[in-house]
Amino acid sequence: DDYTHVQIQAWVSSVNNPDRWHQKIRSDYFLVAERGPEIAGFASLDDKGFVDLLYVHSNHQYIGVAGKLIVALENEAAKRGLRVLNADVSITAKSFFKKRGFVEQGAQEVKVGEVSLVNYKMSKQPSI
Repeated sequence: DDYTHVQIQAWVSSVNNPDRWHQKIRSDYFLVAERGPEIAGFASLDDKGFVDLLYVHSNHQYIGVAGKLIVALENEAAKRGLRVLNADVSITAKSFFKKRGFVEQGAQEVKVGEVSLVNYKMSKQPSI
């Protein structure tokens, strides 16, 4: 509900890059949440404390999957001694991150091809 059909299609088009996915899985701290035989969600944290990915499949939303993923990322960040976590957060995910102690640093406009999207820079200092 937060983005138009055109914006969603532009955003989704960016997933068709297998090389990027393979690189992220190899280089980042990458988690996959499973519920039964299904992938419920996934998340990633890079070496600098950037939460690049945090997605939950629509069939598994609002049951704690995202919460468990972000807690696991925060625990890993604390183990690594990272002083701050950063994320570029969609309009839809903004309240989720706020509830978990992330602070909005400002809105930003992101271009995907010719389509503009708004998201928010957010950060949090994990417990070390």
